[in-house]
Formats: sequence, structure tokens, C-alpha cells
Amino acid sequence: MPDKQDGWVAQGMDLETDDTLTTRTLPRQTPLLQGYRVRRLSEQDWAQSAARSMAENDRTNEQDPQSFERFAKGQAQARRALSEREIGASFSAFANGLLIADLGIVRCGTTVRNQSVGSDEEHRRHGLASHLLGVAARWAADQGCNRWIIVTEATNPAGRIYRSLGFEPDTGNAQAYRRPPR
Repeated sequence: MPDKQDGWVAQGMDLETDDTLTTRTLPRQTPLLQGYRVRRLSEQDWAQSAARSMAENDRTNEQDPQSFERFAKGQAQARRALSEREIGASFSAFANGLLIADLGIVRCGTTVRNQSVGSDEEHRRHGLASHLLGVAARWAADQGCNRWIIVTEATNPAGRIYRSLGFEPDTGNAQAYRRPPR
């Protein structure tokens, strides 16, 4: 892991550090608050999942909206294909019929990796991500998996949530990249 970012920044690069967290113990599932429903994504949900991601990008303005729209729709298609082949699954929380949080999980042998964990801003701090992680972990255990992995930005407060569910630091990695001009 790089000690300093100065050299990268001087070259016009951004440096992102990630923590890889793992557990061999089934991550605990927190209770679901009243007013929410959780289920595996089905055919009518994939467009809502992509739309939720695009709305979050619109809110944060992290990525170019047109490029991100292509990415979000492609990601939803890939997650759907994995789900249809039972290699992965995606689970979502709904409030009043609207998809407001979701995550994906993908199997590789007896190891699974959580990915694309996200909640709408107004529904954060309600335990949805924790609950969804537990639901996905149970699905993976039922498929014979016994090792769970999640990767998160080292500075992301979500790492605290993952640790509270039983994940522990394993390895870290760093990525240097140059953002495309807007």
C-alpha cells in the first residue's frame, strides 16, 4: 500500500485504496424495520435497480451522467444474467413498492463476493444494508458457500457496518487512475 499520495497526485492521478474484508462465519442478519420488504430481484426489478444507481450518481455527481447510465444498465444486465444462471443473486429492500436499497452476491466455488451495496440516501441508517447482507449470506450458505468477501473503499464508513456483521480485514489494494475529462 502506498505511504503517500503526493507522487500520484503530481502526475494527475487519483489514488483509491480499498479494504478487502472476509469471514468464514455466516454473517449475522439484522432485523428488518417495519415498513420495508426484502426479496430477491425479479424481472420487473432490474430497471428499478439501474434507475436507483443512476439517481445516486445524479445526487453525488461523481460520474458523467451519460457514461454512468450505460454503466448502470450494463451492470444490471450482468447481475441479472448471473442471477438467472444461479451463479449470483441480487436482493433489494422496497418501501411502498419502490426499490430503495439493493446488493448483489456472486459465487465462485465455495467463496462468495458481495458487490454493489447501495441504499437511497433518505433510507440510510435504517439497517437495510446489514439486513440485505444477511439475506444474501444465507442464500450463499444454502448454495454450499463458506467464505464471504466484501471490498470497500478504505475511507468508506460502510466498512464499520461490515465489521459489525463479522467481516475482518484480510488484504488491501490500491488503484491509481486518471479521471476522464468532463
